[in-house]
Amino acid sequence: MQKKTKYLIAAGLLVAVGVGLSIVLGKGKELEDVGKLPPPDENGNTPPADGTSTQTPETQEPGGTDAIAVGDLVTPYNEYVNVRTSMEINNGWFHNNLWISGVINDGKIFSPNIVGKVLAVNNVGGKVWYQVDMGPSTDGDNETAYDVELYYAQDDNWQLGTLKGYVRGDTCASVNSEDQCVGDLIPTLKKV
Repeated sequence: MQKKTKYLIAAGLLVAVGVGLSIVLGKGKELEDVGKLPPPDENGNTPPADGTSTQTPETQEPGGTDAIAVGDLVTPYNEYVNVRTSMEINNGWFHNNLWISGVINDGKIFSPNIVGKVLAVNNVGGKVWYQVDMGPSTDGDNETAYDVELYYAQDDNWQLGTLKGYVRGDTCASVNSEDQCVGDLIPTLKKV
């Protein structure tokens, strides 16, 4: 074998290994990290971080008792929520589509701060994703509902819908070795 042929074989093997690893490792994850979960209540449900009544993803769907709709202000249900630039959790790129802008670091909005105003409710692959306006959060004006409404009332701020982020509607407390959800689903957001 010539030296040139050996180099071509080695390069081909490296490409094949790289493609194989990207297929195996890039399958995505089922669990959306939401920080430390509070202990379950007497019924085994996970209550929100602010101690108010427990909600489920089903009660937050349209027609449910805690339904999140377009125009609602939302806050993290748990310790924090991840805001993303697209409707996917793990795409394999740096920061995995986490929203990083202004005062938001690593895409996290911590409770009890307000994430923003819901612009749309999307169903993608059987999962609910909320499209949220990120203007107040990006500028750090998201501590109370009053601050957020005051932000939207001013003319010199970002217009509603200019800065959009996406939040998955539910997660689970843990996953098994195959990255499948174990136990009941837990909401990631709740309306203010």
